[in-house]
Amino acid sequence: NFMFRAGVLLDEYRNVDADSVASVEQSVASATRDLGFVKLDAAAFGATNAISIDYAVMEKTAHAAVVPVACGWADIGSWR
Repeated sequence: NFMFRAGVLLDEYRNVDADSVASVEQSVASATRDLGFVKLDAAAFGATNAISIDYAVMEKTAHAAVVPVACGWADIGSWR
């Protein structure tokens, strides 16, 4: 599980993949609303790199720490 301030994550992401951050920001800026849902701009969002946060940021950042925790966990497997 990752915990971070949004601004710190965005700064770190910009350091390693500024183009993807710009694409996501454009997707949000061009978003529309439909029945109370926010629909991101698909074309802008599709321009991002398809890479997990683990590889894209966490393996490269100098601002991370590992903290042991004892809590319940149920892995759902995948979003599919």
